[in-house]
Amino acid sequence: MKRWGLRWIFCWLSVFITAACGQFSSPTPTRDNAERTPTLQNLLPPSTASPVPPIRPLQTITPPYSATAMRLATIDPSLLITIDSPACYETIVQSLVCLGWIQNQQDTPVTNTFITFYLLNPQGETLTVTTSHPVLSIIAPDNGTPYRVIFNEIPDVPYVPYAEIRYGETLDEPLPVVEILDLKTSWDETRHLVTGRVQTGANVSLEVVITIRNSDDKITGFRTIQLEQGEEEFSISVTPLDEREGTVEVGVEVIR
Repeated sequence: MKRWGLRWIFCWLSVFITAACGQFSSPTPTRDNAERTPTLQNLLPPSTASPVPPIRPLQTITPPYSATAMRLATIDPSLLITIDSPACYETIVQSLVCLGWIQNQQDTPVTNTFITFYLLNPQGETLTVTTSHPVLSIIAPDNGTPYRVIFNEIPDVPYVPYAEIRYGETLDEPLPVVEILDLKTSWDETRHLVTGRVQTGANVSLEVVITIRNSDDKITGFRTIQLEQGEEEFSISVTPLDEREGTVEVGVEVIR
């Protein structure tokens, strides 16, 4: 009996010690991740992350009002010079000819006018860009002149032409008075034939420019002829790029 009593006491002590040790060895409970306080490391991006600029390249513009376009337009805003939307024509030799018009709306002549010309895709991104100048280097008051840009290749994606005046100056000198007299035009189904004569009181050389417009007021062609001192009569033929009869305009410039 004493042996069985000792065995029961021993077993009871073993169970008590095992239970006590189990309580002391239990891991400390942790809070859920949602309850943790965020550290600074968790809020910062990885050190290898590089910032992505939220802007497009400078050669990308959206006509007609973009930061790039305004930076390029260095013309004096007080000059009343306008430029129309150009028209482009694809030729049989796979080149592209673009024509447009510049108008001087002020009461003084304008000179040294330069044009920046773009071909854009439908999203307003630049496909190609070049510079040009008007046919007449001096634009008389309340007069205009055509301009032309030629590309050797036609873009293989849809394109939109866009032009802007980059620079121009006022000419602080009066121009000689030039009159265009006896102006006659004819159309032979393929080209315009224009004849006339000029009259001026100054002994100067002149450049005559013949411009053709279609019914949409777009420039379809032009041609120039130079008259030396003493010459008055001119005769010139112009073939429109759209091969249609249009309206004829004649302009004259005094060659300096």
